[in-house]
Amino acid sequence: GVFWSEAGDELRAFVEESGIPVLTRNLARGLVPDDHPLCVGFMPSGAFGADCYLVIGTRLDWTIGYGRPPLFAEDARAIVVDILPELIGKNRPVDVGIVGDARAVLAQLRAELPRHRDGWGVAPAWQGRASGSPRKRSVQAVAAATRPDDIVVVDGGYIAAFAIQFLDARSPQGVVWVGSTGHLGVGVPFANAMQLAQPGRRVLALMGDGSFGLCAMEIDTAARHGLPVVIVIANDQGWGETASATGVGNA
Repeated sequence: GVFWSEAGDELRAFVEESGIPVLTRNLARGLVPDDHPLCVGFMPSGAFGADCYLVIGTRLDWTIGYGRPPLFAEDARAIVVDILPELIGKNRPVDVGIVGDARAVLAQLRAELPRHRDGWGVAPAWQGRASGSPRKRSVQAVAAATRPDDIVVVDGGYIAAFAIQFLDARSPQGVVWVGSTGHLGVGVPFANAMQLAQPGRRVLALMGDGSFGLCAMEIDTAARHGLPVVIVIANDQGWGETASATGVGNA
């Protein structure tokens, strides 16, 4: 919701003025850069144990455990902001529900900060917790080869799980994952679309061999339209995540 309402500047200003650390997801990655002192990285990493969550424009769906334990603390309070009233309280009870556009609500929250600054605070341990968690070797290699304004489109199973957690988004749309709908086998066409939308930036697709097999023909589309996308394939020679989930061994 913050991305679609073009509220990146409002979000960053609110975070800096309030001191509240932020985690971002999907299209919002990089609106507050992952190397910002108050950015904890990709949700839900880093959120365990918080006693209150302010959820802005993010659906509490399966990708974040419906806002329930173990990803959210059992007794934590939840303040949810969404432009669609039917999504507030849909998958878990909320303590405060605010119906509104993310940009407008963030501006209103910022305006209220000076009046309430003495009534609350953020524990220092929650601030300055930048990412920098251990990375899978292939993700390390991609991170080392990318520039701050590059776009990395993530597609796949296991490789996507590592990439979305441990790749830093240092600019808006720096790390893009489709998310809860159609998130397997869309990497090449998604990268093509991103290259068309952002012709001045380098675009890289990081994907598994299985997901690549579902959309490999879209390389022809890239070639016909002169789109210089880069494709990196994490090849474990099998449907690793699917096989593991069903109890079938996979080398």
